[in-house]
Amino acid sequence: MGELACLFSALAWAVSSAVYKKASASTGPYPVNLFRCGAAVALGTASSAVLGNLGGLSSFSREAWTLAAISGVAARCVGDSLFLFSAARIGLARTMPFSALYPVWATLLARMIRGETTPARGWAGMALALAGVVLVVRSGLPGKGEASRSSDIRGYALALAASLIWSVSVVCVKWGAVGLDPVLFNVVRMGAGGLALALFLAVRREPLFPRPK
Repeated sequence: MGELACLFSALAWAVSSAVYKKASASTGPYPVNLFRCGAAVALGTASSAVLGNLGGLSSFSREAWTLAAISGVAARCVGDSLFLFSAARIGLARTMPFSALYPVWATLLARMIRGETTPARGWAGMALALAGVVLVVRSGLPGKGEASRSSDIRGYALALAASLIWSVSVVCVKWGAVGLDPVLFNVVRMGAGGLALALFLAVRREPLFPRPK
């Protein structure tokens, strides 16, 4: 059942990423991410209220609140924005596999910080993922002009940065959401990310929801 849920999650992420890229082309990545956060908070809060689960917020420890906030700001405010900037440069087909390395970095991060162990097949899977990314990068660079190659390299660098930021978010979720309602934890995450994005846009004196170009 868990594996099936993972497959449906991957499918949902693939579809949503294509939608995000198209929307960010006309409004920019920050307003798109802010809208996503607002929609997720609204839907998550509404569903929890209907199911009578809002009281679960009282079971959040200070550590859980902190990790949820860090995860939301890292993933939604920083990581997703870098991902959309990368997709604008090198296309979604190349950004997705490169940025999808975040489980590898998350595994290494958990090992370094808390000494979590990884079975041999886990290391084999990470090696295959890295090999696949190398093939994607190599297939996109040959035969291009210097300017195009430079833009591609910046695009891959943005995708790599996004995956590293996402790995921090994943680790925070893994450690912070233990024993808590996942919907409520995600509401807190998305709320923190949305607040950070709104403050960022306010500091830059940019509209929160600009008209599409």
